[in-house]
Amino acid sequence: KKECKQLKIRFIQAEKLPKMDTFGTIDAYIKGKFQGKKIRTVAVTAKNDVCAIEQEFWLPIQWPLASDRLLLSLYDEDKVVDEIVGSMYFSLKKLIAEGSNGGKFFWHNMYGAPNGCSGGWSDLMNNQPEMGSSWKGRILMQIEAEDAKHPERK
Repeated sequence: KKECKQLKIRFIQAEKLPKMDTFGTIDAYIKGKFQGKKIRTVAVTAKNDVCAIEQEFWLPIQWPLASDRLLLSLYDEDKVVDEIVGSMYFSLKKLIAEGSNGGKFFWHNMYGAPNGCSGGWSDLMNNQPEMGSSWKGRILMQIEAEDAKHPERK
C-alpha cells in the first residue's frame, strides 16, 4: 500500500556566507532537483552578513522512496555565470521523521571547496558536501511533514 506525505522545507535565513561579488556581497539562492524536476528559490542579497531567504519548497513524497537522497546547492547569482558556493545533503526519511509532530527548526551547515579554487576537485567538493573541505556558512530551516492524499510540488 502506498503512503503519501507532504514535506515542506522552509529556508528562513543564511549567515556567514562567503562574499562572492566584487563589492563584498552575495546574491544567494538555493536550487536542486527532486524527482527529475528543478527546484529553486529566488536570489536574495545578503545584508550585514545575513541573507533573509524566507522561501519554501513543498515536496510530494510517496513511500516506498525511489531515492532517499536530497541534494541542495547554494549559488551566488551573477549577470554572466552563477557560482556555486556549496551544497547540503539530506536524508528524506530523516526529514520526514523529524518534520512530523509539529515540525522542527534547525541550523544546517554548508560545505564546499576553499574560496579561490577552481577545477575538477573544486567542482567535486562543491557538488558533494561529504567531500567539501571548507565551511561555507549555515542556513536556518524549518521542516514539516504530514500525511496527504494528494501532496503538491511548489
